[in-house]
Amino acid sequence: MRVYRCLIVDDEDLILQRLEKFFASYGSKYELIGKAYSGQEAIDIASEENPDIVLTDIVMPGMDGIEMIEQMKRKHPNTIFIILTAYSDFEYAKRAIKQNVLEYMIKVPLSSSDVLTALDKASNDITLMEMKEEQLVKLQRSRLEHLHRLRKQVFNELLRGEINAGQIEQLSEELKVERKLEAYNCFLLEFCDYAQFKTAYPAKDQSVLKYAALNIIEETIGNYAKGFSCEISENYILGIVTWTSVSSQSQMEWNAQELGQTIIGNMKSFLKQNCNISFSKTDIGWYTLGDSYRQAREKLADTYYLEDGALLGPSYRTTRDVSHYDRIQEEFRKIVKQLQPNVAPRLLNGNFERIALLANQSKVERERMEKWIRSFLQEVETQVSSWKNGLLGSPMEQLQGLKFTDQLEICSAYVTDSIQYQAASYRPEIVKAKQYIEDYISQKLSLDEIADYTNLTPPYFSSLFKRETGENLIDYINRRKMEKALELLKEKDYTNASLSEALGIFNEKYFCTLFKQHYGHTPQKFRKQFFRN
Repeated sequence: MRVYRCLIVDDEDLILQRLEKFFASYGSKYELIGKAYSGQEAIDIASEENPDIVLTDIVMPGMDGIEMIEQMKRKHPNTIFIILTAYSDFEYAKRAIKQNVLEYMIKVPLSSSDVLTALDKASNDITLMEMKEEQLVKLQRSRLEHLHRLRKQVFNELLRGEINAGQIEQLSEELKVERKLEAYNCFLLEFCDYAQFKTAYPAKDQSVLKYAALNIIEETIGNYAKGFSCEISENYILGIVTWTSVSSQSQMEWNAQELGQTIIGNMKSFLKQNCNISFSKTDIGWYTLGDSYRQAREKLADTYYLEDGALLGPSYRTTRDVSHYDRIQEEFRKIVKQLQPNVAPRLLNGNFERIALLANQSKVERERMEKWIRSFLQEVETQVSSWKNGLLGSPMEQLQGLKFTDQLEICSAYVTDSIQYQAASYRPEIVKAKQYIEDYISQKLSLDEIADYTNLTPPYFSSLFKRETGENLIDYINRRKMEKALELLKEKDYTNASLSEALGIFNEKYFCTLFKQHYGHTPQKFRKQFFRN
């Protein structure tokens, strides 16, 4: 049940006490939120408490009741006022009528039934007023929703080429847009995580939030220029902005940047939604809107490589460097080629880093890059499926809607997890032996000393290592030494002799032969090739 918040104002303690006693009996419907002994004190309380009904005396020290009502109505136009006075002066009555005071009552004697009747009349007036306001809000919302739906339909038809610019001019009044579109910028807003948005809210709430977003955008545009917005598709809102006093291209760029940042900030503050925005270059006329929209849409594709809240202004240019496409795919293939159960995951970091660098430089389209990523994950799955412990769960479904950086992180984590999953099930002796090899990789290592470290006989340990890892111990040691040599070569230029000595291999020729067997080049040739790439 609606509870009406009431404030009483009188300079007489006796009257206030009687009114407090009255409200104690009717608190379920009429709540006493405060009492004041003067007009100014009442104004201060009203500013904090926002009362529905004020019962006030007229004659009080300082500000009288009528003057208090005049001032209070400026901030609280919907508050109902009831005057309780010991005077029946006609001049006071006339002033009260002028302020639309609901009741003018003689308070001596004060009748509880009269007060209740006055409060009931006030509460009925409030209810009627709130019903009218609600109906007005619904009507305005209905009209606004109709306008947004009409704009969505008409501008989608224009962008698809089903209607022409002349028809927009004919519908301009109904669409509430300019008949002639002067110099303008088109912008496109994209919700950053629309999948999460759809999951978090039911369909009805999604529609309400979309209309709220459109209103926020249009109010923000109105603070900078003229224009409007409309929903184009589930995840995109189109905006048109015409600048009223722009003297140069640089000023227009600055205005667009400021407007875009403000819209992004308002969407975050009021709707808790991250979004990206891209602007087209300046153009004139409805017939150019299709090209402007395509410009903005193409720019927006680059946000795949940017953080949420990206703003791409009119001067931003999209570039696609196809020269890196083959190199990116080659780096993916190299990772798959190096993928073995015992490879150190950190050795693959360089490949992932090069992929990230090349992809950001070339701005590969999302659809193409996601195709490469999915193909890479399938190849990794094929490779890992032949290992001892088989596959981990596929991360394919996690890729949907993510930025490139996040998708590449998932790929790297999947590779690392797959390798660690294999290592996790080795017998303790094998884990212990591998750690020993890593700790003493720079020294000469032998089967006898490693077997002794694990408290196993050399023949049994050799057989166990082969059975558990699928690799001979000596082959494993040599591979790990070559992988370490590769790491060292990337850090600085070693001579073959110093590099072989650093890894506990004291025959330089044998070391070079091993390195070439693993990487196809001698150490020096490999380093030159690495830096050339």
